[in-house]
Amino acid sequence: MYYKKFTCAECGHVVARYRSTTYYSREGSAWRCFNSFQKLGSTCNVSISFDERYMDYCFVDTLRKIKTSEGFRHQIKAHLRKLDLTENELQHKEHLEKQMEALNQELYKAVDTEIQKNGKNTQLINQITDDIIQLREQHYKYIERLEQLEEDKERLEKLLKYCEKMKPVSLKTFHNMRPRIKPGDSVYSKTNSARDVSYMDLEGEDHFPEEVFIEHVLSATIDKAGEIKFKFAEGVEFGSGLDYEKYKERFEKQKKKIQMEELLISDEVQKVKEFCKEAKMPKHIRCHLGIKSDNSYRKRIHEPLQKSGKLILDPSRETTKGWYVWNDND
Repeated sequence: MYYKKFTCAECGHVVARYRSTTYYSREGSAWRCFNSFQKLGSTCNVSISFDERYMDYCFVDTLRKIKTSEGFRHQIKAHLRKLDLTENELQHKEHLEKQMEALNQELYKAVDTEIQKNGKNTQLINQITDDIIQLREQHYKYIERLEQLEEDKERLEKLLKYCEKMKPVSLKTFHNMRPRIKPGDSVYSKTNSARDVSYMDLEGEDHFPEEVFIEHVLSATIDKAGEIKFKFAEGVEFGSGLDYEKYKERFEKQKKKIQMEELLISDEVQKVKEFCKEAKMPKHIRCHLGIKSDNSYRKRIHEPLQKSGKLILDPSRETTKGWYVWNDND
C-alpha cells in the first residue's frame, strides 16, 4: 500500500523499498529516496533509509494528533470552501443550463427541418451541436467541483470521526514490545540479540489501520529528517511532527524499560536478591552467579541494578566502599 505513495520532500522522487524481508513477514522493510540509489546521475543526497515500522507508527501518531488539531480542521474548511461554487459561479452555471436548454430546442427544430429536406444541409445542426458541447464542457467543470466537494466532505468527515474515536496507543503497544524471557529464565539465555525486532512480538496484534490509510491517504512526503506529511486532499496535508531521531529515542527508551523488566524477573537477579541480603562486593556477586566476564556482569547486571536503586551501597559501612545490599524499597 506504500507503493508509489511516498515521495522525497527534498527532490520529489519516489521513496522506494530497497530492503525487505519475506513478503508476508512483519519484521519490516527499509525505504529511502530512489534518486539517492543511483551511483551515477543522482541529484539527491538523502541517503538515509527509514524502517517501515517507523512509517507505520508515524501514520498512527498523525491520526492521534489530528484528533485535537484545530489547524487540520481549518485546512479542511479552506479546502471545501475553495471547491464550493461562489455566487457568481452558481449564476453562471444556471445561465449555462438555460443556454443548453435553448440550444437543445433549436437542435430539435433544425433536425426536423433537415429531415424534411432529406438531410441535404447539416451545417446548422453541426454548429448547434458544437455550441452545446462547448457549453457542456464549461458546465461539467462546475459539476465536477461539486461532486469533488461532496466526496471530499464525506471522506474527511469520516476521517475526523475515526480519529476522534481512536484509543491511545503507546509505542510499546503499537509494536507489541514485551520482555523476551519468562520469570526465572536466565537473562543471558534469550536476550543476546540486540536487534530492535527481538523486542517485538511479530505474531501479535497488528495495530496499523490499513483500511484507513488506503481510503484516506492520497500521497505523502518524507524529508531528510524523516518527518512525514500525509496528503488527505488537495491542500490538506498534515503530519505529527515526529522525525526519525525522535522516534529512535522513544524506541530506545522503551527498550531500556523492557531490559529492566527482563532483568528483574531473571534467574540472576533472584539469586542476587537473596545473596545480597547482607552486603557483598561486586566480584563476590559475580562469582556467585558464575559469570566469568567482569565487564559483562557490570554492564548487564550490576550497573542497571545500581542505577535503578535495587543495589545500593551498604549504609552501615561508612568507611568501606564497594559493598552492596539489595534494596526492596521503590
